[in-house]
Amino acid sequence: PVPAARTLLSASRFTPDPTPPETPATHLPGRWLFAGVGRHHFGHFLLEALPRLWALDHLSARPDGLALIPMAGRDIAAVLRRRLGPLLDILGQGLPVHLVETPVQVDAAIIPSQGFGPLHWTHGTPEARAYMRTHLCAAVPADGPEKLYVSRRRLKSPAQQVPFEQQIERWMSKAGFAIFHPERHSVTEQIARYRAARVIVGPDGSAFHLAPFVMQPGTRVGLIQPGE
Repeated sequence: PVPAARTLLSASRFTPDPTPPETPATHLPGRWLFAGVGRHHFGHFLLEALPRLWALDHLSARPDGLALIPMAGRDIAAVLRRRLGPLLDILGQGLPVHLVETPVQVDAAIIPSQGFGPLHWTHGTPEARAYMRTHLCAAVPADGPEKLYVSRRRLKSPAQQVPFEQQIERWMSKAGFAIFHPERHSVTEQIARYRAARVIVGPDGSAFHLAPFVMQPGTRVGLIQPGE
């Protein structure tokens, strides 16, 4: 176990130290950067699979790829194909991704610190903040309205929705806000909208994990905390 490889999952909960494998490890040739944990949940993916990629701008030589450990029981490969692959491709600088589903032994493992995470790690390190903004903004031009309401109304689960949000949407539309349902758009389209907006309002949720990565300085944010 390498202490720096632990990933912060919540306020005081880290990934546990690994147990010795029951089967021999296969050989994965080359130098691989350990990216962290791959979880299907959008917000957790941002906070657990991306925060170590800042190191790619600080290495003397480009690694052969990224090693990502899928969360047990989740098909992260399908999530990457359907939705999150372009985001990982941008921030991973096009490097191949190896999903570590069985034990492997690499020739060299690069294990950067986790540049940001949940709660008290949300602010991130200067290096991680600069990396995310630089690469995402360079890859995706701003495109969209200046006033954006980020809605949760079309999420599948009623538990994820906000009471009376259809009425809220009507009020916000009358106030000049474009209504935006991020789950109906690709990750790159979401980045383009957040880059273009100068006022962003909406209920707390995973969409607001991504927006701060690329918002222009001075953008005003109104965050609605749903009631119990």
